Amino acid sequence: MEGISSRDVLRSHRARRLQAALQAPIENKYLGKPVGAGLLDYELYLRTSELRSLQNGPEESGGARQMLFQITHQSQELWLKLAAFEGVALVDSIDGDDLWGAAETLKRQTLIMRTLESELQVISTLSPETFLSSGGNLGQRQRLQSPGYFEMLMAAETANER
Repeated sequence: MEGISSRDVLRSHRARRLQAALQAPIENKYLGKPVGAGLLDYELYLRTSELRSLQNGPEESGGARQMLFQITHQSQELWLKLAAFEGVALVDSIDGDDLWGAAETLKRQTLIMRTLESELQVISTLSPETFLSSGGNLGQRQRLQSPGYFEMLMAAETANER
């Protein structure tokens, strides 16, 4: 191991041990049960095992950067889905002359958009080259392929109809 210090070796061993530990359920000392085995009410209700399996693992091509790209875009699709459904509530409130309901819905939609903006700040930590390579085979027209974007656009257009 010429040129590699013992500290570098230790660091790589610690990182590999941590990575391996993160792949297995973790014993929750407060519950006395493993978290991450997919057996707890929270995990079953939110289907966390299935949800967390949707991303490439850190050992796959692209590692943590690829995971960042996927999680950000998957999360945004879910927020956009919610924004579109809130658009239905907004149209319903407007058509029913429920201004308080419309105001409440608009406030929630504003917060959803701020959440989306915050997520973009996280992904903006990637260099342009890394960002483009993280998208795999998505091409340059990713937003044109987003169901959530078009659902939200349809909801916004419907809310603006006179």
